[in-house]
Amino acid sequence: MAEKALGSLSDRDRAKLVLEDRWVPYPAGKAIEEELKFTLDHPRGNRPIGMAIIGHGFNGKSQLLNQFISKNQIERFNDRLNVRLLNIEAPPTPSIPLLYTRLLSRIGDPEAENGGGKIKLERLIILLKRLDVELLIVDEIHDVLAGSPSKQVEFLNTLKDLSNSLKAPVIVSGTSAVENVVGTSFEVNSRYPIYRLPLWAPDKELAEFLVRLEATLPLKNASEIWKMTEDVCQISGGVIGNIVNIINRAAYDAIISGEEKITLKALKCCSKKFITPNGFASN
Repeated sequence: MAEKALGSLSDRDRAKLVLEDRWVPYPAGKAIEEELKFTLDHPRGNRPIGMAIIGHGFNGKSQLLNQFISKNQIERFNDRLNVRLLNIEAPPTPSIPLLYTRLLSRIGDPEAENGGGKIKLERLIILLKRLDVELLIVDEIHDVLAGSPSKQVEFLNTLKDLSNSLKAPVIVSGTSAVENVVGTSFEVNSRYPIYRLPLWAPDKELAEFLVRLEATLPLKNASEIWKMTEDVCQISGGVIGNIVNIINRAAYDAIISGEEKITLKALKCCSKKFITPNGFASN
């Protein structure tokens, strides 16, 4: 950050800046973002092809989708409302009525909780067409794995039928467990080609990401985190959410303490606040 801009902020304000969400581009994320844009721009047809974005928990799937939505959403009021992209989090079980309820609630239908599945579906299709939704995004789709294999496929086929009715693609996102569900049916698999967000390796791409991430931190002194690439990868498990949380906390502590730079010792200390034995973030 510019030195002039830093000088105008108190230490507490700079520390709070570290905790704000911000997008730092990286190759794997950019490649998926380009595919999302292609899917959105593709002319509507009778058999829309969506995407299945697969990755380790806390590895940036939701943030990537939120970034894409923020850049491509359209909300305007004239003779009708156009939301273009509609996103929800999948229900905790492969319950189709609950899926309809979540979608209806997301678009503000006051009757979302009322009626049976068939009535909800009829109302949902009418409203989504009226809103002119061009892309439907269902995040955390791995939660549907709580059901039987037949229920899982039924849930994905329901999304496919919605996609056909709207002539709009459906994007699903979840952990690697989703790949097993998508692969159980050729029809389902052909509608949700898989795009993976891999874990990071201690290589040039991670070093370059660390350079860009450090450039967003309001620290007064250079930390050169990229020189700690191997250590960062090791203590984070290569999970981008862990990487960002650990570095953000170390930057926050560095500002509050007055040290104004991130050290390897600080990174290792902060990693203990976020990483659990299974590799997931602890909060």
